[in-house]
Amino acid sequence: MNQPLIFAAVKRHVFAFDAATGERVWKTKLPGWYGSYTTLVVDAGVLYVARHGKLHALDPDRGDILWTTEDKDLKHAPVMLATSSGAVAGGQLAQIQQAAYHATAAGAAGTTGAT
Repeated sequence: MNQPLIFAAVKRHVFAFDAATGERVWKTKLPGWYGSYTTLVVDAGVLYVARHGKLHALDPDRGDILWTTEDKDLKHAPVMLATSSGAVAGGQLAQIQQAAYHATAAGAAGTTGAT
């Protein structure tokens, strides 16, 4: 990303705001029904958005939709997203899992195997 951004989603719209000024940088309307749950996660220069049975990949700098895939099993309740590099999103459960991941990683880093 070229500048620090904050992402938000409301119904079918995803927004990017300048982290320093709060000004809106872009707004993208996603295809499909409204759906009430939207989950966002950024990893490796891509903004992933799960919403109402679809997973979208967006360019975080411009808001362009790079690709969309549909899976009927993603339509149920909030979707938690996680990437292979450890980025996690999806409400309180994701926060707990992320905290547990970091605690485990920190514990493993400090473990020498000595007793």
